[in-house]
Amino acid sequence: MTAGVRRRYLPIALYLIGLNVLIISTVAVLHELGHAAAGYLSGCRQITVTLLNDGYLPHTEMLCAAGNDPGTLVMAASTFLFVVPLALLFYAQQGLKERFTGHIVLGVGIIAAAHDVQLLFDGQAVELLTIGIGTVIALYGEERLVNGIITTEMPPTTQHR
Repeated sequence: MTAGVRRRYLPIALYLIGLNVLIISTVAVLHELGHAAAGYLSGCRQITVTLLNDGYLPHTEMLCAAGNDPGTLVMAASTFLFVVPLALLFYAQQGLKERFTGHIVLGVGIIAAAHDVQLLFDGQAVELLTIGIGTVIALYGEERLVNGIITTEMPPTTQHR
């Protein structure tokens, strides 16, 4: 790898790594807050959101009174309660980066919801399909974002003979 290529693409790679860490972290928090909000609105109490716990996946626990359980459908749908509005905020922006960041947010949100969707339909194939759909949407956003950065913000390289 030449120094010119490194100088040209290293900032893009670092930007994308930082952006993806931020998006994944934010979507994980919003995903669990969606569960917590649905539980709270359904009358559940003692809601605990755990993001980091000795290697376990993030999860939300709550105590619901008998007959007050929000149900699997409500809990699965609640995963998008805060994620979709965030993606829509990005889509509403005029800039290229922001719009394609909306695809990444939505795709990661769908991936995060895969286990919840699997609980609705009781099958690992549904979970894998959900992960696949989310991955395609997120990767499309990544590709369009990188292509947009390279073609609009990076000066063309000169080739020496």
